[in-house]
Amino acid sequence: MVVINGIITFMLTAGNWAKDHQFWSGFFNPTYFPSLAFRFAIVLALAGIYALITASVPTDAALKGRLVRWSAWLIVPSLAVLPALGWWYKRSCQPSAKGPAQMWPTI
Repeated sequence: MVVINGIITFMLTAGNWAKDHQFWSGFFNPTYFPSLAFRFAIVLALAGIYALITASVPTDAALKGRLVRWSAWLIVPSLAVLPALGWWYKRSCQPSAKGPAQMWPTI
């Protein structure tokens, strides 16, 4: 996720790469860390949801309770911080990357 995130965010915002053409200034661009944190929270929430779904398979009530508690420890904190991380990520994007309304001129 770390490498792919660097490539994807470089395509979104190149940072200082246009000036100095250094690999690390392009890889660790302005949207790298906000995007990495946002995507990591989403991955944790999805892992918890998957664990919650698979917790319905066992018939042992004690095991099922432990699995549900464990998955809740993944889901609840990640969903709690997701709006703030999404705001940070959206705020770090360039205006032209925020959506089609900003890219097209008003007629």
